[in-house]
This record gives sequence, structure tokens and C-alpha cells, in this order.
Amino acid sequence: MSYRDSSFYDQAEKIVRSDKVSMEDIQVVIKYIKEIRGDYEVAHSIEADLHVAVLRTIAAGNSSHEVLRGYSRDLATAALGTVELDFPRYYV
Repeated sequence: MSYRDSSFYDQAEKIVRSDKVSMEDIQVVIKYIKEIRGDYEVAHSIEADLHVAVLRTIAAGNSSHEVLRGYSRDLATAALGTVELDFPRYYV
């Protein structure tokens, strides 16, 4: 399956470009990564984009006010859950 064929493609692409990521958003991106991890280059790129989006959200104090209620740790922990997904990662 092409990464663009995933039912989560449009949502995931929008989420990782956002500075207002919620726990539900993170779960959508994780489902997307699980679906496309056979294309490990795209999966790795989306994983990195998710981590940056969560950092932007925390820095901006956004995410449907979840961060303002003290959920920044939960957002970061959920996003970092992607490191447990099994696919090759290459760094340059």
C-alpha cells in the first residue's frame, strides 16, 4: 500500500503541520505510521514531524487547552510512543 492510500493520510499530514495537537491527533498519526511502516522512510519522516508538532504545541501553549491544563507531559509521552514501533530508521 502506498502511504497516500492510507485512510489516515490527509488527517496525519494536517496534524503534523499543526501547532495544536491533541491526544486524539497523536493516536491518528500513530495509526497512520503503523499502516505505512513498510515504507520506513515515510514512516520515519512522519514520526519526526509528529515529535516536532508536539513540541510546537507545547511551546505555543495550545492543543485544545490540554497543555494549559498540565497535559504537556502526556502529549510528549504519547508522541514518543512511536519509538516503540518496529520499522528501520536511518539518520543522516
